[in-house]
Amino acid sequence: MGSDPGGVGGTDMAVTMGSSRSTSTLPETEVTVSEPEPIIEPHPFQAQSGSVIQVKRGQPVIIEIFGDAGDVRWLYEDQPLPNTDLYEQTSDGDEFHSLYIKNVTRDNHGCYTCQGQTEFGLVCCDIHIQVVN
Repeated sequence: MGSDPGGVGGTDMAVTMGSSRSTSTLPETEVTVSEPEPIIEPHPFQAQSGSVIQVKRGQPVIIEIFGDAGDVRWLYEDQPLPNTDLYEQTSDGDEFHSLYIKNVTRDNHGCYTCQGQTEFGLVCCDIHIQVVN
């Protein structure tokens, strides 16, 4: 090995300038291209979930949920909510679902859940009612 004028200890370096070329053959490698994962948008039920509605005591309220779902039912604090004189559940096709509460009292404070079936399974939307004076 020669002297080290460039300051790199123990290493000889050769630099070729001009028209000479160096070619090398790289080993063949197999490249696998995979399709990107599709972006799955949340169901409209999920996008509306977590909303809070403040209602004055004694006033009516309508909770409206938009999104394609069948076999829709409403729950209050995880318990099935039947249609009564105080609660009216309706669906307009599979896209529009509502719950009408005729006269809000302190007993209506809490979480209302709209559940429905889609081709991908059960979807839920939680809406919280806060009763104010």
